Amino acid sequence: AKGISVHGEVAASQDYPNYRPEFDFNFAAVKKLDPRMTFTRTGEASYHDGIGSVKFVSDNVPRFDHDIVTGECKGLLVEPAGTNYSYYSRRFDVIASGSWVPQNGGATPTITANTHTAPDGTSSGAYMADTITGATGTAFNGNVVQQQHTAGANVKHTFSLYIKLLTATQATIYIRDGGTGSVSSTSAVNTKDWQRVVVTSSANLTNSTVHSFYIGNTNGTIAVWGSQIERSSYVSSYMKTEAGANGTRVADFPRLETEDFTDMISQETGTLIAEFDNQSNDGYVLSIDNGAPKIGMVNSDGYQLAGKQDNGSSLGTTDNGTVLDGTNKFALAYEVDNAAISINGNTATVDTNFNPLPTTTRLWFGLREGQYDHLGGAISRVIYYRQRLSNSQLKTLTS
Repeated sequence: AKGISVHGEVAASQDYPNYRPEFDFNFAAVKKLDPRMTFTRTGEASYHDGIGSVKFVSDNVPRFDHDIVTGECKGLLVEPAGTNYSYYSRRFDVIASGSWVPQNGGATPTITANTHTAPDGTSSGAYMADTITGATGTAFNGNVVQQQHTAGANVKHTFSLYIKLLTATQATIYIRDGGTGSVSSTSAVNTKDWQRVVVTSSANLTNSTVHSFYIGNTNGTIAVWGSQIERSSYVSSYMKTEAGANGTRVADFPRLETEDFTDMISQETGTLIAEFDNQSNDGYVLSIDNGAPKIGMVNSDGYQLAGKQDNGSSLGTTDNGTVLDGTNKFALAYEVDNAAISINGNTATVDTNFNPLPTTTRLWFGLREGQYDHLGGAISRVIYYRQRLSNSQLKTLTS
């Protein structure tokens, strides 16, 4: 008898739960919150819509962010409070204290305000023409304008700018540490659409020292808008600045907080599945909370862990591997002496020292109780089962 020939890959069996979840919040698909959720934020904040534009929303309005290039929805954006230290972030032609100043070896660039439709739909995009010939963008030698900022702490800084290439085939932005002289740079890609160009300093900028932020090596004409300088290792949503003043954003606080919370979220057994966009390598993804007592998914310093406390005493953390830049899937299951986590299809890591949750009253999305440790990114989906799923199911659901 002849055997069976198999061509191509054979998929291994996968273990899916046969339970129905208590809820499945697919933020990226529906682009709205479940009616059982509460969302608060004081003040204006921005996000990218599905066609590459920047939109602003007012108090207590959630944001569903999108990839500026592909238009794909990333999900519910949850950010901490932020500050934009770049003055005149939509005006590059004003010469004043703290503004953008021509800085290119004596050849004055041509800068004209309000000449292009900006990413936010206004006419505040600025025209900028470099007068340097032969600038290639391969060296720190062709600057158009410069803005200076004094670092208030030894932290990395991130500089971002919306750029539209006109006749130029490139545009480069730089951060120069005024204490060490080190330079970090990145260039726009060759497209005629608006793009957000982002560079982070390669190291912490020297404290209490003036540092320089340059737009340079345009090698032609460009349109610019929305400069942002942050004391952070990653870029956040754009914050407007007016003249010589900082721009700010207040933190987001999304949560599930209902009268029948303990009926919805079991205090003894359960499983949370989350898919999120990693930007900051820090902060909580989810937290079942009531102050000190909690169980949470934490995205911290490049790895995932479950942080647990009972009556204020830490029960330790559990590591399950390295997070990725971009999309990650995380599962956390709990029952007495049998908690476990799995990230991105890793074999579940089990903790046999877990007590039942005390009475909790809230499920926070992208932070923990007390307004701390924001994710700084988007959560695309959250699923909750009242059952403690098996370790193999945790692996399957995060693959």
